[in-house]
Amino acid sequence: MKIILGFGLCILLTSNTLAQNRLIKPLSHIEDRMIALDPTLIESFRYNNQNLELMSGLLNKEEQLYSDISVKNRGIDQQSFFRKYSPEYFIQYIKIEPLFIQNIKSEPLSKNPSIKKNNLQKIHDLGFLNNPFRFYSWESEDKQDYIVVNPLFDMSFTPQFDRFSSSLLNGKGIEVYGQIGPKIAFHTIASDYQLNPMNSIGMYRKQNRALPGNGFVNTNFLGYLDYFYATGYVNTLIAEKKSKVNPKNTIYSIHATFGHDKQFIGSGFRSMILSNFAPPSLFLQLNYRLGPFKYQNLFKELVRDLTKDTFKTYNKKYLAMHRGALEFKSIGLELGVSESVIHYRPDNSFDLNYLNPIIFYRGIERELGSSDNALIALDFSFKRKRWNTYGQLLMDEFNTNYLLTNRKHSYNKFAYQLGAYWSPQIKYIKQSYFQMEWNSVRPFTYSHYSSSNYAHYGQALAHPLESNFREFVFRTFIIPDKFRKWSIKNTFIVYNKGLNIGKDNYGSDLRLNYQKAIDLKNAPMLQGNLLNGINNQLVLKYLASESFHIEGLFNYERLHGALNSSFRYLGIGIRWNFLDSKDGYML
Repeated sequence: MKIILGFGLCILLTSNTLAQNRLIKPLSHIEDRMIALDPTLIESFRYNNQNLELMSGLLNKEEQLYSDISVKNRGIDQQSFFRKYSPEYFIQYIKIEPLFIQNIKSEPLSKNPSIKKNNLQKIHDLGFLNNPFRFYSWESEDKQDYIVVNPLFDMSFTPQFDRFSSSLLNGKGIEVYGQIGPKIAFHTIASDYQLNPMNSIGMYRKQNRALPGNGFVNTNFLGYLDYFYATGYVNTLIAEKKSKVNPKNTIYSIHATFGHDKQFIGSGFRSMILSNFAPPSLFLQLNYRLGPFKYQNLFKELVRDLTKDTFKTYNKKYLAMHRGALEFKSIGLELGVSESVIHYRPDNSFDLNYLNPIIFYRGIERELGSSDNALIALDFSFKRKRWNTYGQLLMDEFNTNYLLTNRKHSYNKFAYQLGAYWSPQIKYIKQSYFQMEWNSVRPFTYSHYSSSNYAHYGQALAHPLESNFREFVFRTFIIPDKFRKWSIKNTFIVYNKGLNIGKDNYGSDLRLNYQKAIDLKNAPMLQGNLLNGINNQLVLKYLASESFHIEGLFNYERLHGALNSSFRYLGIGIRWNFLDSKDGYML
């Protein structure tokens, strides 16, 4: 991995163009609002930069309204318009375009009569509270160099119905981001958490010795889970060329991101290729664009199987992935193909053969005679007006012989996804979207006969239910027209999953050797001990300020079949400067 580290630093330090801004996290509240504004803006790479190009599409939705109001109210500027008439757009605008917010003062503070103007100016002069999204900030005269420090709070308390028990989340930390000259931008967060999880998360930890989305976890003296969560990356734009005819159009661009974080591939709530379920890890990501063609390289260092080497550190394995996509903008169609390989070597090193950014990994794997785990996936998205239809098909060590002769063979390992977003125009609703998604994964998919399974820190890199299941997801997100600081979001999940019985391997656990299946030649869907599950999460969110959110939470979890349980939770949560999402951990 030292080669990748050096390669990443060389890329970042040789750039001579402006660095990119923060990334919009998949499944986050910002992404929800973006989809509600226009579902066609979400892209399969899930690499949405907070930049003017993205924001221009959102602002077009309100241009006519702004024009009409500015005629009636002479002299009103765009900033004041968004803040007064469309607060949800104002929040989008200053979140996505940091350059816009350099001179915005924090109105809620400046209008507070209990704070004298002299004291307020002293606070501003020290760098505090100069705008709604910067607790502390400093910037150079030309605005290209800046640093921002924000406190983070991620807390919730949700008691159970009819039980003397509750789920508790107590997270607090710090966010630091900024830009150094025209070459480097950075973003990092560090948070400390205490958690008493809901039933589904508690069961997952008990069965897999892991907490979804996290690595090392302790139990404190109160019996709560205690863990530290940190991510950070350096981001740069290496090269870019804009069209001379239309500067909004990009001829080519190359972006590089290096750090410790998660990634997500696909347009859906879940992903068959790569999701944000597993913990963050060291990565190097390169994104290219040439006209209608988009391409991505991703290299990640992963924890192999929780065993340790002679230095008492976890043994490593590595993910090398690339994805190419061809975009037909005139008809709204995007076709993509991706290839991934999981590998490890006895000395915990990265095989340099997989560092080639454009080679076919499967060919390399065969030439090396290795036991590496190769996966190939196809995907599409079709965007028309207020619709975004998408899908994925993943093949794990695809073998046509078994597919043609015996479709129920355990070596036929594949997964598929179909889904759609719809953002309708409804009276009394300002913004909304509805999403339906179907996921199906055959037994033994993502597993391997060595430790090269598709997991990191014992957690799935793709779908959290791993394999041998079918799942249906229905999501809604609504912002009322007359109460635009409020939003309602509901996520409903129902699934069927075949579990292993005792030590017999029916293909539900990707950590087990698929060559030791209970029956190699007969592995039908949902074989084993059938489990039926329902999980529903309702969130009522109020934007008390641009960065402070208050949430009302309701969760319902039910299992029947192989396991039987029912849990209901009702509570409250607060989020301050918290930009990520935990929706991907729903089981």
